Amino acid sequence: TFGKTTLMVLDANINEFNKIKEKVLSLGLDKSIALKVCLVIEEYFANICAFGYPDGVTKDDKIILEISTSNKVEIRIIDTGVSVKRAENLDSGNLDFDKLSPELGQFIASSHTNFVKYKQEDGKNILTITII
Repeated sequence: TFGKTTLMVLDANINEFNKIKEKVLSLGLDKSIALKVCLVIEEYFANICAFGYPDGVTKDDKIILEISTSNKVEIRIIDTGVSVKRAENLDSGNLDFDKLSPELGQFIASSHTNFVKYKQEDGKNILTITII
């Protein structure tokens, strides 16, 4: 499926990550790219599940995952939870580790990406991540 877009509609539950991992591994990506994709998705997906629904998740709370592959991998994660502070463009040369500790996972994930953009639109959180 290289050169196509894969769409998944998932429950807002971290246990859904196994489905994501299976799908990513079936895309035919180079193993090192597939590992980066899984690492990045797991970090952001886990944060959305953990912090995006503080009043609890209902059966209607879904997270949409879109993975497009061509000469790059573009990942879009769309949810309707509360806005979560996203790590964008962290400068590794100017880090205060004591302040970074709570966001260390996001820092590690962002170090495997080339572009991260977050926006809110029509009551949805849209996170776009590019890995080249």
